[in-house]
Amino acid sequence: MLGLRIVWFAGIFGCYTFANAAPKLTPRAGKLSTITAAPGPTGDEGSVSTPTILCIDDEALGLQIRKAVLERAGYQVLTAVDGPTGLNLFRSHPIDGVVLDYYMPEMDGGAVAETMRRERPDIPIMLLSAYINLPAEVVTLVDVTLLKGEGPVELLDKLQSMLRAGDGSGTAGVHGPGSAA
Repeated sequence: MLGLRIVWFAGIFGCYTFANAAPKLTPRAGKLSTITAAPGPTGDEGSVSTPTILCIDDEALGLQIRKAVLERAGYQVLTAVDGPTGLNLFRSHPIDGVVLDYYMPEMDGGAVAETMRRERPDIPIMLLSAYINLPAEVVTLVDVTLLKGEGPVELLDKLQSMLRAGDGSGTAGVHGPGSAA
C-alpha cells in the first residue's frame, strides 16, 4: 500500500510517497510537522456525502499539496489556479466549502470572496494568506482565515470547524470526513 507523507518545515511543504506505513496524524514539536494522512471515511458511506472543497490559489505547488492533504483526509477537492476559473467551478459544481488564497494576479481573493458571497452566501469560505494584516472589509467576507505559515493540521482543523459552524447558513449537516454527525 502506498501512502502519502506531507512534511511541513518552516512554512514550506514537502511531499513524498512511502510504502507500508500505518496511517495516522502525527504533529511534531518545533517547526517540523509530519502528517501521515489516513484514508477517507469508512463505514456506511451511502448515508453521508463527502464534502467537496474548492481550492483556489495561483501557486501550483501549494495548491497540489493542499489538494493531496484534503483528499487524504477524505474530502473531494476541485482546484483552480486563478479567481475567474475558481468562480466558474463555484458556479457549476456543488461546493461545500472554499479555501481561497488572498494574493493572486488578475482577481484577488477579496474580489472572489465578494462575488461568491453575492451568489451563494451560504457557502463557507476560508481565506488563506501569507499576509498578517488583511483588509478588514475582506476579512468580514470570509468565515475563517489561515496564515500560509500554519501547517496542514491547522488547515484540517479549521476547515472541519468551518464546515460544522454552518448551522443555519445552508451547510448544516455537512461534517468533515471521519467526524460524527
